[in-house]
Amino acid sequence: MRISWAKYSLITLLSAGTLLCGCASTPPRDQPPTIAGQPVPNQNIVLDFSQRYDLVCRDGQGVQTNTSCRILGYTGETVRDASGIISREYSSQFGRWLVVELSDGRRACLPPGSVTFLVETKR
Repeated sequence: MRISWAKYSLITLLSAGTLLCGCASTPPRDQPPTIAGQPVPNQNIVLDFSQRYDLVCRDGQGVQTNTSCRILGYTGETVRDASGIISREYSSQFGRWLVVELSDGRRACLPPGSVTFLVETKR
């Protein structure tokens, strides 16, 4: 298959233009985002993981809210089987899942990226 030089040049030019447009629209990292044309206060808020949160999660079926959860941590890169041997079979499926304590005390493991947002639980 032969591509003419004119088509090749056009494809190269369009690719470079798309790359430049993407770079130009990215705000500098040291500036806070804006909402309704106004900058958000430049303050870094640290989450208190000893508190409970309502987690809004997206799964394959839709959106689910888990209320009054405490964020405990995350799973490791690998999973051990019953004998304690590390199983690489599950490492890509269960590595770095978020582990939360539900309101009834059970633990739940949430896949990476499934939490859409969180809200402080009412006190």
